[in-house]
Amino acid sequence: MALKLKVFRIEVEEDGMVGVLLFNGRMTGIYTMERDPNDPEFKPIPDGVYPLEPHTGYKYKGTLKAMVPGHTFVLFHNANLESHSEMCVILGLTLGWLGGKRAVLRSRDAMTKFKTHIVPKIKAGDTVQFITIGGGRSFDPINTYQEG
Repeated sequence: MALKLKVFRIEVEEDGMVGVLLFNGRMTGIYTMERDPNDPEFKPIPDGVYPLEPHTGYKYKGTLKAMVPGHTFVLFHNANLESHSEMCVILGLTLGWLGGKRAVLRSRDAMTKFKTHIVPKIKAGDTVQFITIGGGRSFDPINTYQEG
């Protein structure tokens, strides 16, 4: 059985897209942030399913990368603001604001959790699914989410 890592995007704002990370249909307690999809300087990650593989590069070693068409690859890594990432997925344990901008906070703690509990379970052939299911603060995960 292939494991599923899902990013459900729940806020889409000019400060970036905020989501929640699910692993095999369960909440991980990790938030995600990506670049604002309307920023003309960056190509957003389209909704879709992409293969995952371990990242062995020098920077952010030990994390995962998604092979997304149109991108060299998309890493999961620590940071706080959308401007801290080219087109990767940044992780945090809480949401907040830094300098008046939407942010994911406790990012290093989120990366530790990600590397300890998720990365070791991912095998060849596993996938990540990016899904935009809502925007703004009216998101209702109970009535919106269906495992599929």
